[in-house]
Amino acid sequence: MPHHEPYSDEVRRAVIQADRRGVPRKEIIRRFGISDWTLRNWAGTRRKVTPIEERLRAFEEARQMHWEGCTYVYIAKKLGVPVSTVWDWINRPYDESRLP
Repeated sequence: MPHHEPYSDEVRRAVIQADRRGVPRKEIIRRFGISDWTLRNWAGTRRKVTPIEERLRAFEEARQMHWEGCTYVYIAKKLGVPVSTVWDWINRPYDESRLP
């Protein structure tokens, strides 16, 4: 296994800042030449579950976009959710227990 010199504190801070700004992780890995493992070790794992307020906003935005004539695929790409989620939000009756 190849060994390399330790990364500088400057590089580590820049990686963490980029991650906090929301730069896609694949871009950070490519830009700084680090491994996925190194990125997770320095910056931690990103939360997989979106906060409820953000999910509710996405739910409402999806319904509004649908009323404006946008397709499910367009809405899904715009909001960063699966098409099946958009379909559920638009076609199933409102149920607070099922909300995102």
